Amino acid sequence: MEGLQNKNPLRNPEYIIAFGVALISICALFVSIRQTTIMSEQRALMHEQAKASVCLGLDWELVNLTALKTKV
Repeated sequence: MEGLQNKNPLRNPEYIIAFGVALISICALFVSIRQTTIMSEQRALMHEQAKASVCLGLDWELVNLTALKTKV
């Protein structure tokens, strides 16, 4: 009787643990894929912000230069 119970995968603790580990691994895979997608979007946003901040700096310098030329 005891050998018959061990062959049932639903009652064997090793199979239950293996199924749980596989499930957690699949969840971790989806989380890492989503995290990579978010990081890629953030990198693109940071690149756009860096370009915008450089443009503002150049514009500010041009405004200051034109203001200096009009004062002189």
